[in-house]
Amino acid sequence: MRQTNAVWVAFLTGAAMLHDVIKHAGTSNEPGSICSNSFSRSNDSHDANNSSHSSQLSSQHVRCRARQGKASGQEQQQQQEQVQGPLTREAKPQQVQHSSSSGLKQLLLTVWQLRYRLLLDYWLLLLLPMAFCVFVVWNGGITLGDRAAHAPATHLMQPLYFAMFFLANAGLLLLQKPVLERTHAALSVIGRSPVVAVLGVFGILGAMALCVTKYSLVHPYLTADNRHYTFYLWRKMFAKHIAVRYLLVPVYAAGWALLVFALSVTQHGLWVAAFIVSCWVTLAPAWLLEFRYFTVPFVLAVLHMPPPPRALSLLVLAGYCCVNAVTLWVFSKRPYTWADGSTARFMW
Repeated sequence: MRQTNAVWVAFLTGAAMLHDVIKHAGTSNEPGSICSNSFSRSNDSHDANNSSHSSQLSSQHVRCRARQGKASGQEQQQQQEQVQGPLTREAKPQQVQHSSSSGLKQLLLTVWQLRYRLLLDYWLLLLLPMAFCVFVVWNGGITLGDRAAHAPATHLMQPLYFAMFFLANAGLLLLQKPVLERTHAALSVIGRSPVVAVLGVFGILGAMALCVTKYSLVHPYLTADNRHYTFYLWRKMFAKHIAVRYLLVPVYAAGWALLVFALSVTQHGLWVAAFIVSCWVTLAPAWLLEFRYFTVPFVLAVLHMPPPPRALSLLVLAGYCCVNAVTLWVFSKRPYTWADGSTARFMW
């Protein structure tokens, strides 16, 4: 278990809390509502009146049920919009901003109201992140073992590599209808302010290009250990020509944008924002480029995307099985000998 997994424990705990808060904030039409109380009082009077009054109560009951059904439908629609965001419907940018700010205020108010209940329900899960903070202070850092080789670094390219990794391994899952609809809706909203959209795109691409220039760190292990596939990926692709790194900037931006759009189909905006922050917090300090660092955020992202159709699921599963089969075959059937005479094998 990597030390940074404490961050993911904190993220999942916060996600569970957010689910409870949204559920509580969206609860209405309780047994104590006006409609149910009105019918309850009418039902009591029914016992003391004759059968002719029964028809009036029945019609009142039907009207009350109809109002409850209408209110329930409106409530479900509001909860869905609160979870998925206003991009699922036609909305102006000002409406989107107002909806987001008002929803955030309501959530924060609900969190404050439920603070004691949330602590009682989740105190055990909160112990691990707290214990991790104590360990970092006691250990003088998060590194165990060889501090020189595993020292934290400001490797801002790691989250960008993750975006490309996500596209390569989950790109087919982005082709399902809910993700495409959300992407189209988001681009439509963004396109209503073309100047802001253009400035935003160039700003994001410029920031990523700056990361390529300043934070493309190369760990000594990356260029020294030829057992790992990342050794060949770096030598044959990233180190081949400096222009390749900049040409991949749009791929990084597209990967993060599509990932955010896919997650926002089923997850609240705060969940998506917390996921992005957790990715950067856990990946950016990692000096060495290794695919295993991407495993936890990748799995969490795929599990919280819209469930794919069965055919697409089988296609993706078949692709993963083929990759694993080839990897195991190369590992077992294609060993090679190092200069010192020892046997080495290719691995992730």
